[in-house]
Amino acid sequence: MDGTADRPPRPLGAPGVPGAPQQGSGTARFEVTVERSGGIAGMVRRWSAPIPDDGGPAARAAHRIAELSTAEPSAEGPGAEGPGAEGPGAEGPGRVRDGFLWAVRCGEGSLQCDEEGRRRDPEVDALITVVTAPR
Repeated sequence: MDGTADRPPRPLGAPGVPGAPQQGSGTARFEVTVERSGGIAGMVRRWSAPIPDDGGPAARAAHRIAELSTAEPSAEGPGAEGPGAEGPGAEGPGRVRDGFLWAVRCGEGSLQCDEEGRRRDPEVDALITVVTAPR
């Protein structure tokens, strides 16, 4: 455990401007929180990390998420399977969803996706990878 689940979340964005990159040390940064829930045990884990606003894939995803006004599922996220979906994790009679669900927050915006949605969005995948990397 990284211990962040026991602490209250840090303020997001610059003071008075939710979701704005934080200034300091030459490069603006976004404060991003990632939650992973689900799996066979149904555990929830939370990570938080500052993401440099350097124009890379993780920063582009942070910008995109910060601009969302409410929790929005990704196009391939939960519920996107629809009727007739097949494969691991597809809902239906006799099927169990035991994959992970991801919730990514940056400022006022948040995005939700499942493992498939994460794989289909390389920028969100890069952001989750950076935030959840061991420190």
